[in-house]
Amino acid sequence: EVMPTFTCEEALEKLKEGFIPDAIVTDLIMPGMDGFELIKKLGELGYHQKTAIIVLSNLGQREDIEKALALGVDGYISKASFLPTEIAQRVVSIIGQKNAITQNKPV
Repeated sequence: EVMPTFTCEEALEKLKEGFIPDAIVTDLIMPGMDGFELIKKLGELGYHQKTAIIVLSNLGQREDIEKALALGVDGYISKASFLPTEIAQRVVSIIGQKNAITQNKPV
């Protein structure tokens, strides 16, 4: 099931209501709370343990990628580098890797 939200605050509210997704895909540049702040909050709420956190952004500079990885994201996808079908395949692959890690299975 895909549950789109239009703001970080709306996404956090859905999570607080008990929704536990397989993945959270976020951009970095958004109105209001940015993606970096969302990723921090997801970590504070413990979602890094159970949910694949994936950045999908046009920001592809090394410092942006390193900052996101330091905050604990499981994947970083540059929008400009992939077709939509390739993005979907990468998301599924990252979810599979996260599930294997959390269940201590070989990838």
